Amino acid sequence: MPRDRGPVFEITWRETGGPAVSRHEKQGFGSSVTVEVIEFALDARVELTFQAAGLVWQATLSLEPITDMPHTSQAA
Repeated sequence: MPRDRGPVFEITWRETGGPAVSRHEKQGFGSSVTVEVIEFALDARVELTFQAAGLVWQATLSLEPITDMPHTSQAA
């Protein structure tokens, strides 16, 4: 994600209190979806870290594609 794209949105998911986690040699399907697909679909930067206390997933993406979306109204 280019850094010169204006305001960004950042979200962090942190898991704690479970069993110890560690990075596997081979990336699994879940990691592929939560990292690669999000990076591609949202032009985001995603970091996945395996800390002793639990998994941390963080995504940073530009607000531009979200705020530039056309607004639609739904008829009731």
